[in-house]
Amino acid sequence: MYLAEKNNQQLAGGYLCDKSGNPIPSHHPKAFKIKVISITAINHNKTLKKVKLSISGFINTELSKKYPQCRTKPIPFTRIQTVELILPDDGKIDFKIINFHCVCVDLGYLQFEVSFCLFAETYKRVNLLIKGTTIQSRSTKQLSFSTTRSNCKFNKHCIHVEKIYDWVKVPTSFTLIGKDHLSCPLKVKTQFYYAIANGKSRIYTESHGEKGYESTKIYDPIEVTIINLYVNGVLQDPASYKVKRNQLIFQTEDVPRKKVPIIIQFIKVFNHDNQLLNGETEYFTVLSTGSKIPFPKHVHLPNPDEYSYVNLYINGVLQPQENYTITDGELILLTEEDPRKHVPIIVQFVKIYQINGRTVTGEVATFCAASDGKSSIYKEDAECLLCSPISIPEQSEYSFSNLFINGVLQPNKNYVADGQLELITSNLPIKHVPIILQLIKLNEKNGILDCCEMHKHGNKKGRT
Repeated sequence: MYLAEKNNQQLAGGYLCDKSGNPIPSHHPKAFKIKVISITAINHNKTLKKVKLSISGFINTELSKKYPQCRTKPIPFTRIQTVELILPDDGKIDFKIINFHCVCVDLGYLQFEVSFCLFAETYKRVNLLIKGTTIQSRSTKQLSFSTTRSNCKFNKHCIHVEKIYDWVKVPTSFTLIGKDHLSCPLKVKTQFYYAIANGKSRIYTESHGEKGYESTKIYDPIEVTIINLYVNGVLQDPASYKVKRNQLIFQTEDVPRKKVPIIIQFIKVFNHDNQLLNGETEYFTVLSTGSKIPFPKHVHLPNPDEYSYVNLYINGVLQPQENYTITDGELILLTEEDPRKHVPIIVQFVKIYQINGRTVTGEVATFCAASDGKSSIYKEDAECLLCSPISIPEQSEYSFSNLFINGVLQPNKNYVADGQLELITSNLPIKHVPIILQLIKLNEKNGILDCCEMHKHGNKKGRT
């Protein structure tokens, strides 16, 4: 690894790696994950196709010469690319990434300039019929090349080959803003208000809270960072309700149905000086049309890099981040199956502010498992339904967690997530019920140079 100068700006080399941070050469088959999202015909004979695909991977950087102790964790990226190719029926597409280049141009914000070229080629296995002649020699010592009918035999030969129909090279360049993986996570306190709807009330107070769930009071919004409301397991848009001190007021035409759970989650985020931080949320909702691109074209989603973290819920179920991407204002699902029609899709953008007004950066990991109906402890080897298996970190490595069992947010007293997930309930989840554990790490610092300066001048107490 090296440092370079460009316009008096310090640059650091970046490299491709796997999700564990191990370097991978760009020509390695696992360096990039390329997945076709959709193929649509764009002409009358249906041979010219528009192919939309996602290109994802991990990038890392380290300052091995000047600051050997400073390096980031793998920084994920996903790019959506569209190419037009001639693709016959039963044809195949081959993709390859060439000319990869990456440099970290801003070490303070982990800003990378990334470029590569996508090479796409369409082909199909075909049979070729070749006409030829077999020449017979007049004697064992002399070969004849005469083509008279007396010594020639005409034959037809069939061979199998791959016919190339089309190919294209598409250069791509983009800016990647990494998340901070170096500073210690911010301290977060979560509290919950639990109530059971009576089917007629529009206003709920502390007196409606279920004491068995250790329901807290209803806080004034100025006393917390973020407020989330779940009704019957579904996250609600803040426009549909209002929270005041000791009051939850529903502003919808209909009130919650009788016996459905009402859960308010109060999230308090503190900086390293124990100051309460402010936050805000932004919501986008749509009913699924059964497409992997659920929002209409006129809806332009914000850039996730400008927020602390993003949550996606489909039919009330929290989705792992590897199952979707938000690129150029467009939400694209990366799941194998399309979502069912008419189910609600909710995208929640969460922004938490530092005291100086800058946005707190966040890192989200999701552990998914299917309940076996008898275990109270779940680890990396548990059967997984929605995402790739991950190991659960120790509590000191993340700020807070959210546990959803069958889509319902669980109180903190019902579980412990510390190297493994342990359920602390009298009744275990029934078999095959989804268990989703979301781990969120919030960071106040924003880059590798902050960490390097701390190593240079000496760590302050309580900071890493």
